[in-house]
Amino acid sequence: ICSSVWDSSIVLAKYFEINPELVCGKKCIGLGSGCGLTEIVAGKLGASLSVMTDLKPALPLLEQNAHPYLKRTLYLVQELEWGSDFKGTFDVIICADILYIEDSIEPLVKTLITLCDKETVAYFGYGRNRSALK
Repeated sequence: ICSSVWDSSIVLAKYFEINPELVCGKKCIGLGSGCGLTEIVAGKLGASLSVMTDLKPALPLLEQNAHPYLKRTLYLVQELEWGSDFKGTFDVIICADILYIEDSIEPLVKTLITLCDKETVAYFGYGRNRSALK
């Protein structure tokens, strides 16, 4: 799953490109970052911090993808299993095509609560390349 760039990642990346003020100067975190496209774009557009998270098997690809583009940007590639503790809050949460397994919704909500403060904005993209929840 982490080796594909899904349509919603491309749409969110273009949305940030058109509206760079949404991420510029902000602490951003991606959940289920996959290839890291949206987080890399946020970093290139001036995010003060771009954190890419996913399950452990995805981390080497995330690091490989991020390093050439974000050498001069503060970025972090980190394992995050939804529902577990993660320290810190963020200005922007990026969620591209992550809602396709029904059992993951409850841990995702728990994670979102821990990452948010009252000023946090979350951007969700959902593509048609996943089977929809029933």
